Amino acid sequence: MGWGLAHGQGQALPGPADQVWLLDHAERAPGVVVTDADDARQGPGWQTVGLPDSWRLDGRSGTWTYRLRLPTCGPGVAGACLAPRPGSALWIPRVGCGVALWVNGQPVLRLAEVNGPEQGQGRDLDRGKRPIMLTMAPSLLRDARPGLDNDVRLVVSSPLARLGGLSRLWVGTEASLNARHVLRDVFLTGSAVTTLSTSALLTLAGLWVAWRIRSEAWLFAMVSLLWGLREGLWLMGYRFMPGDLVAALGDLTSGAALLVACLTLPPLLGERAPIWCRLIVGALALLPVLIWWRVSHSEAEAGSLVTGWFYMAHALGLWGSVISIASVWRKPSWPSALILLGCMGTAVIAGLENWHDKQSLDPLSFEHLRLAPLMALSALFVACVFVYVRVSAALALEGRHKEALQQEVAAQRQELEALHARERQRAQTEAVIDERARIVRDMHDGLGSQLVGMLSTVESGTFTRDELLDELNEALNQMRLTIDSLEPIGEDLSSLLGQLRFRLDARLRKAGFKVMWEVAPLPADAHLSASHINHLQRLLYETFSNVIKHSGAGSVWVHASHDETSRTNRIVIRDDGRGFEAGRPGGRGLRNLAHRAAQLGADLEVRSRPGEGTQVSLSWAVKAM
Repeated sequence: MGWGLAHGQGQALPGPADQVWLLDHAERAPGVVVTDADDARQGPGWQTVGLPDSWRLDGRSGTWTYRLRLPTCGPGVAGACLAPRPGSALWIPRVGCGVALWVNGQPVLRLAEVNGPEQGQGRDLDRGKRPIMLTMAPSLLRDARPGLDNDVRLVVSSPLARLGGLSRLWVGTEASLNARHVLRDVFLTGSAVTTLSTSALLTLAGLWVAWRIRSEAWLFAMVSLLWGLREGLWLMGYRFMPGDLVAALGDLTSGAALLVACLTLPPLLGERAPIWCRLIVGALALLPVLIWWRVSHSEAEAGSLVTGWFYMAHALGLWGSVISIASVWRKPSWPSALILLGCMGTAVIAGLENWHDKQSLDPLSFEHLRLAPLMALSALFVACVFVYVRVSAALALEGRHKEALQQEVAAQRQELEALHARERQRAQTEAVIDERARIVRDMHDGLGSQLVGMLSTVESGTFTRDELLDELNEALNQMRLTIDSLEPIGEDLSSLLGQLRFRLDARLRKAGFKVMWEVAPLPADAHLSASHINHLQRLLYETFSNVIKHSGAGSVWVHASHDETSRTNRIVIRDDGRGFEAGRPGGRGLRNLAHRAAQLGADLEVRSRPGEGTQVSLSWAVKAM
């Protein structure tokens, strides 16, 4: 809320006393003139002036006293008056910078120093920019007598002409003036606080975005930071530094914010203006020097430089507006038009603010409400449009990339399918070739070898009928074994052993062997391919052939089991024949067994001693399906 001061308690005056009067004239004299004795010492110096009285119009500064003579409200009194009743009030929309007020020679209000070397300075100096509501205690006001007026004097001081002055005054009751007071104060203070908070948030957001995606968002962050500094100076700067320095720093920060904002226009509109951008960068490079110069020198020494730089910044901003309008005219689009609209709104508000503050010859400009916070709204509008445009462009680009990626994936899928088909055809061809080669090799090593042996026996003429039958049965078994290897058994080892038992049972019984089969359920093995199954079939068949031909045994035991702990399959074939010396070098039959076990990836163990039979053990690790 604005500055309110109450002396005593009371309610608003009822009836005609609720009327509000506007005071648009006062008497003015230089210096501090607060009592009649001061009038006598001062001599005739009062001058009637209209209100608002803006010191900027005639370049005044220092300390001046305003005198208002208000009659006591009563019968026959028309116009502005003060009644010695609770609730009488005086409302001042603006006074600057320092102010002190006396009513009938009694001090009522003092904000900052109004006289001496520190005039216009103090902790409460910023109150002068805000409306002041004074509620008069009845004891301060004179009784209602004809010709007896209330003497109200305001001593106003300012170190800078454009900050000094006195607005029109309003007289009435507190209740009738309070709405005006609250509305103006909330707009001035609330908008400044809101702008300051929003600027801080936008600064942090812009810096975060610039850090994450390395974009020109840092320019928005700088604009927000500079504008926040300007609002902070306006809101609280007078508490810490002289008023003329605050005003100068405010001009510098607002000009810098305008220049940095202009730097964002070319990227936003898709334009390149290198000369203009270089001029802006050069102007910004002068800013630290100007701040140092102004802080270290007085207003008289540095004020013209600050003012000149301020107008140069606005001229560059005007040039930027012309460039922006030309760009939108050449390449019209609704995002560019909205961005230009927001920038032009900011420029118009800045122009009006500058006009009222520095250029206007109308005294009423002293009372104008600050429009600077509205510039933040306009800049925020531009930032929102920019973000929308960027997000829309990013989404559109993402959509195009997604579509292109889908097309590329579809093309890659077709190429992979074609490659897979060719690879599958090649694998099938190679499998057929390998299977043919295996069949030829098995027939050559098995049936072919057997037939060659039979041919040699027949040609020699030294054979018996039983020997010839044995050779023929062996050849037939070799052919059947080759045919069996063509049938799909998969990973079912029990079926393989059952098929082998079916093929060999008649031959073993005919040879006089007693065969005991102990086959436990064996788990499927993903490791066994068709080639491995063939090697296993051949290895087991050759083992039985060796038993039949060479062991001279009467019994054969076949044991197949699975060890769950080590996940190992094991097949053991044992006979009670004559045996042999296992340590001596083996013949071709043992070498064949070792070769096939190596191809199978299994461990082969042959145990035998003369007179104690032979045991062949085959074991391999099982790979889960």
